[in-house]
Order: sequence, then C-alpha cells, then structure tokens
Amino acid sequence: MASAAFTTSAAAMTNVFDFKHANDTLNIGIIGTGDRGTGLSANINSIKNFNILGCCDTLPFRLENGLKAAKGTAKATPITVNF
Repeated sequence: MASAAFTTSAAAMTNVFDFKHANDTLNIGIIGTGDRGTGLSANINSIKNFNILGCCDTLPFRLENGLKAAKGTAKATPITVNF
C-alpha cells in the first residue's frame, strides 16, 4: 500500500515540471532566507526555467545571504515588525 502511494506521488511530481505555457519560466519568491531558504535557493538555481524574483526576511544579514544565494536574480523585500 505504501509503495503504491509513493509510486502515484512520484508520477504526479513529473507533471509538475512538465509545463508548456506562453512563459515557460516559473518565477518564485522566498520568504525566510535562513538556512532552509538559502538551501532552497541553491536547489532552485539548479533547475532549468526557475527564477527567484524576490527574497524577504526580518533579519538583515539573513536577507543579504539570501540575495547572494539567489545569484543576483532577486530583489530584497525587508519585513518590518511592529510590536
């Protein structure tokens, strides 16, 4: 049963990256550019037709690291927190 669910999930995932539209590029933003967000940027940069357009984080040094990981394709969106 578990293997059947995994097989179905794997088959569905192949269709996610098989898109044909007027614009074949998927543009995304990363919210939270800590360790996970920066790692996500590295993975996204390795996928054809994916662009990182924006990054945001509450900590300026994390935002700076996230922008570096996006390799110059993203714009900064700092988040201001009012308590």
